[in-house]
Amino acid sequence: MRTILLAFLVLASACDPEVGSLAECAPVAAGATIDDTVPPIVDADLQGWLASASYVAYLPESAAHPSAGPHGGSVRTFVNRALAGSLGTCATSHPVGAAAVKELHGDAGLRGWAVMVKTRPAAGAASWYWYEVFDTAPGATPAFSGQGDDTCTGCHDGGLDAIRTAWPLG
Repeated sequence: MRTILLAFLVLASACDPEVGSLAECAPVAAGATIDDTVPPIVDADLQGWLASASYVAYLPESAAHPSAGPHGGSVRTFVNRALAGSLGTCATSHPVGAAAVKELHGDAGLRGWAVMVKTRPAAGAASWYWYEVFDTAPGATPAFSGQGDDTCTGCHDGGLDAIRTAWPLG
């Protein structure tokens, strides 16, 4: 238990308070094609969905960049249509089905993903399903997963309905 508490404190201290601010309420460009698929929220199904790169039809950041939070390495975020539309209006609560996938990159390339899927209508990090895995194999076991996972909510409670990626995406 002491190790878990120490790990949580290290992760919480790594939260960047500047991340997650909306530079502006900017709707997605007219005519943009963004997938509205909602990722599965069963670990084995989600890992297979990620490994098959199903999320690449979401709206992406232009390139990977150094992580400003505890994910480490470089990251690149992709958001589905529901989340892009909600962020574009500066909604204080995102709709059920809103989703983001963050690619986690290391020196050798893609090393895993962090995923959040809005599953409940209330605002706040507890209304999201969280998933983070440091392996790209289809059958890999996540390091963290679950509804309102405490490892993730510690940082994400500081975002706009748990979103800490700056909008519009860079």
